[in-house]
Amino acid sequence: MPTRRGSSYQLLKLLEASGQIGVWSLDVRTGEMRGSAGLAHITGLSQDESPLGLLDGLIHPDDREVHGELIDILYNGRAIDHTVRIVRPDRTVRWIAIKAQIVLDADHQPARAEGTAFDVTGPHEARLLAEQSTARYRGLVHAIAAVVWTTSPNGRVRPSSTWQALTGQSGPEMQGDGWLAAVHPEDRAHVEAAWRAAVERATPYEVAHRVLCADGVTGRFNSYATPLHNPDGSVREWIGIMRRMTDSEGCEPLAAAPTPPELTGALVRGARAMLNWSAEELAAAAGVSVASVRRLEEDVGTVRLRTREAIRHALEAEGVTFVAIGGKAGALVDGMRRNASV
Repeated sequence: MPTRRGSSYQLLKLLEASGQIGVWSLDVRTGEMRGSAGLAHITGLSQDESPLGLLDGLIHPDDREVHGELIDILYNGRAIDHTVRIVRPDRTVRWIAIKAQIVLDADHQPARAEGTAFDVTGPHEARLLAEQSTARYRGLVHAIAAVVWTTSPNGRVRPSSTWQALTGQSGPEMQGDGWLAAVHPEDRAHVEAAWRAAVERATPYEVAHRVLCADGVTGRFNSYATPLHNPDGSVREWIGIMRRMTDSEGCEPLAAAPTPPELTGALVRGARAMLNWSAEELAAAAGVSVASVRRLEEDVGTVRLRTREAIRHALEAEGVTFVAIGGKAGALVDGMRRNASV
């Protein structure tokens, strides 16, 4: 036993040498309180001074109500676990975690309290700073965005309270690809293709589109998203926002978006050339036959609408955008016009 007591004492001395822990005891009957050298270091008191000040004079004015609560808890024979601020004699403020257990006498009445005090100033202030930063971030995002949303690494959308409020969709309804149902039908294919391309390439997403809002009108929005990466470079999740194109609250009525130009053979040939794709590669990406691609490019025979749309979506998924400017049709890749009017 002497060896064990000696080991315990040495361990306590080692812990106290860190400057962040102290021990104390309080005689519940007499009110006498004793503290270790570690407690003196934490509180800034000398070992000759009574550490009772830890529960009295040192308590920060804003936490003064805690003093009475702690005393009542101890004298009622209950354990305490509380974090308070103290003002040391040198006027510095420290955050202290106070923990104590009650020891009963032979009559099962509270006899003394045995406790510890931990200086948790560093972790506590770091947490407060993180909470303030998070609050600022949320305030900024909600000041500029109508909708905030996140997705899984593979682009499956999670429930968003702001999206649900805007569209009237429920959480289960919007999950996965369900959110597309609230995108204007004329914009749906373009939005889906842009999102699929961003997820496949793990590149930022930006698209303008219309949304069918819960109040029955249609509003135009800009959507942005970016992937957040793990240390190994893999995508951890996506975070995105939607911003109204007007400054008004709620959704504004909107004229129909320009209709994409008809997919002609010249447009397909030009887009395929931009991507450096063979007809076989385009057919494989679109899930159609090579003969269908050839017929469309050469404007020979009839090509079903479903086949045309499959070819359009395959090209758009690779970043091609078909536009009509000044009555002429053309194709762009990644925002740069690579093909003259066709």
